[in-house]
Amino acid sequence: MKENTENSLMVLGFLLLLSIYGLVTYFNEDEVLELFAFVAQHKISVELFGTLGFANKVS
Repeated sequence: MKENTENSLMVLGFLLLLSIYGLVTYFNEDEVLELFAFVAQHKISVELFGTLGFANKVS
């Protein structure tokens, strides 16, 4: 379980990096969306999801 927590924090950090520096357009959108499965348990992931422009992708 600890390994999964550490991995989710690494993924969250990566997504924050994409958001802060506006790099999300340089990555495959579907692959970035898949990363949110790893960070869904973090409260900030909801806000980050919208910040990265994926709020309109929810179906």
